[in-house]
Amino acid sequence: MWSELELTRRLRPLTRRLRSFLADQISPRHRPGIDPEDLLQEVQITVLAKGPDCFFRDDADFESWVFTVARRKLIDEIRAQSALKRGAGVLVLAGQFDGDAESLAAALASMSGVKSPSREAAVNEMREVMLTA
Repeated sequence: MWSELELTRRLRPLTRRLRSFLADQISPRHRPGIDPEDLLQEVQITVLAKGPDCFFRDDADFESWVFTVARRKLIDEIRAQSALKRGAGVLVLAGQFDGDAESLAAALASMSGVKSPSREAAVNEMREVMLTA
């Protein structure tokens, strides 16, 4: 088991390859709705959160696990995007919106499926605008 500092040290050299991997794996039809940088942040957060509980025999074992996390994050994001295109988000939103800015912001945040720092910042910005209006 590695510390968070050790995980960070071992993750840093993989960052460029992870970014390329995520960008290459996103199909052209999903590119408009999926940001590889958001996915990269999600992967890094997951690795740092769950990595200390895992046992890695060597760097190759760690690298394999990191790319598995990246692939699964991408699959989750594609599924969430596909569900929104089918209208699932509209149904969720209709059931959660109580007419005030806070419930709208919460409903919109929950629609995306996967949270990321940049999405949370956008939701917070929207909340600020709605509260001042």
